[in-house]
Amino acid sequence: MKKHQIALSGIYLVLILLISQVLCENISLNVFSIVVNEASSTINSSDALLRYNVTLWIRDWANKTSFGNVNVTIFDPLGKRSTSKISNQSGQIDLTLIEAGTYIISVQKENRIVGYQEIAITQNATHLIRTWAYDFNITLVDKHGNRLANHTVMLYDQLDFGSQLFSYESNMIVRRQNITLMTEGLGRLVAQTMTDNNGTLSFPAVWNGTYLLKVIGVETIIKEYILGELRITRIPPAIGQGIVTLQSSTNITLPCIRADFQLHLITASNRNVTGAQVYTRDMNGYLFYSDVSNETGHVEHKDIYFIDGKFRITVRYGNRTIGYKEVEVTETKIFTIVCWTNNLTVMCINLDNKPLAGYVVLLYDQVVFHSPTNITIVTNQTMQLINWTKTDLNGKAQFTELWNGTYWITVSSGEIVKEMLIDLQKTETVIITGESTYLFLKFVTRTGQPLSEAIVNVFDSSQNLVFRGYTDAFGQILRQNLRVGSYTVNVEWMGTQVASQIVNIQTDYGKTIGCGVFRLTLNCKDQFGNALPKVV
Repeated sequence: MKKHQIALSGIYLVLILLISQVLCENISLNVFSIVVNEASSTINSSDALLRYNVTLWIRDWANKTSFGNVNVTIFDPLGKRSTSKISNQSGQIDLTLIEAGTYIISVQKENRIVGYQEIAITQNATHLIRTWAYDFNITLVDKHGNRLANHTVMLYDQLDFGSQLFSYESNMIVRRQNITLMTEGLGRLVAQTMTDNNGTLSFPAVWNGTYLLKVIGVETIIKEYILGELRITRIPPAIGQGIVTLQSSTNITLPCIRADFQLHLITASNRNVTGAQVYTRDMNGYLFYSDVSNETGHVEHKDIYFIDGKFRITVRYGNRTIGYKEVEVTETKIFTIVCWTNNLTVMCINLDNKPLAGYVVLLYDQVVFHSPTNITIVTNQTMQLINWTKTDLNGKAQFTELWNGTYWITVSSGEIVKEMLIDLQKTETVIITGESTYLFLKFVTRTGQPLSEAIVNVFDSSQNLVFRGYTDAFGQILRQNLRVGSYTVNVEWMGTQVASQIVNIQTDYGKTIGCGVFRLTLNCKDQFGNALPKVV
């Protein structure tokens, strides 16, 4: 698991200086980490110049364990001074000839503040400095309450403490520090031990904070006779982990439920989702497992101890989240996660409510995932083609197993007749009315007779030939699915252009166009006035 950190910034320890003379002082960084009210001093002015020898004894909260090699800073609020010392192996620091007064004691382990305390020095004495270190006692049991002996438990510190910065702001000394909770990967190993025969163990003097517990079981060998034959079954050790927060001395019983953890990823139409990234986190966001679904859409972890079986499952393809589910593991079980897929049906019709058959429908993804939480939605973009198909005789085009999101649809037949933006969050059908209709014209001679077998050439506004056809026996021509607009119609008959006209296919539907064709009738007779048949 790759390491990932969620920053928790803005951790402040601030106590206000109330003496107005502080306004006139210059205070440098690293002078104070914790400042108290100067007026809280109980030392009389006559005792201010007295000096004493004192010992600071750094202990845990229960006063059972001493801490050596920790950094102890002594702050003098009155004198605006500070000094730091390292405790010896017995956890003590000797201060000689220190002036009487009120002091603040801050205890640090590396960058971690582990305790602070106000003390009043009025005599030679030993001052007990209690730190935030507590005993952590654990009992491991199975789901039936049986105690788990000889189990190894490791304790990892999941907090990372950044450097401290001290500043003087508005009569206050402010300490700023970033504390990071590591939600992916293991932190620093603090301690490791095993449960006794009663399933119990103890971690003494643990700093307060957030920790990951890792539990490793033992192999179990089962011997049994079946039909007189000895059968030996080896059950591998189970492994589990859980997050705990320690803020006081704690005694807890942790149920460790042994189970196999299985997920099955499917679409809304029950198809397996393969190659998806699957993240299993606890309810606080800590990453337990990171997997990729196999060829059957499954993810599986065997022989797991579940200390807290509540999880949030997130499924992604790249940066796109395609599924989410909260589960609780109490036994071996397959959890089915239905990913967010939908079917889209596009019905294409023209302006006359007739189906647009044989049209090409293109589908483009309009969602750009820069990261799982950084998403941009574009419009009218044709960068990422998801799929395409043609409409059937009913003008219907179907797309299946689409991730939820925003899509751009174009309908075309040589040229685009309609575009649409759709936010797909469920299976649905959309109707797209293409800007197309049909052309119907009638051509007649000057005497009103139908002009059959004439050649009709139709050009668009850019003078591109849209189609070429012939009039029928009634002098008519019909062309389906032309884009709305004006067209130039040229008519040829017997090799000669006999008509040219601009028509609008919406307003000029069924228009009759007269062509420059006339009928000439010849009546041939002899000199006596008799008709001459078969004259050539």
